[in-house]
Amino acid sequence: MMGSYSYGSSNFFLQLQWFVVWGLTAALLVAAVRWVWKKGNK
Repeated sequence: MMGSYSYGSSNFFLQLQWFVVWGLTAALLVAAVRWVWKKGNK
């Protein structure tokens, strides 16, 4: 979606949305890895 820089503050919200999405994805991955790690250690 490059080239849509005609918006002003919505670009900031777009970046914020992507930041939240990536943060949630990373948190889910870390939680899943820790859960598997705990199950594997038992």
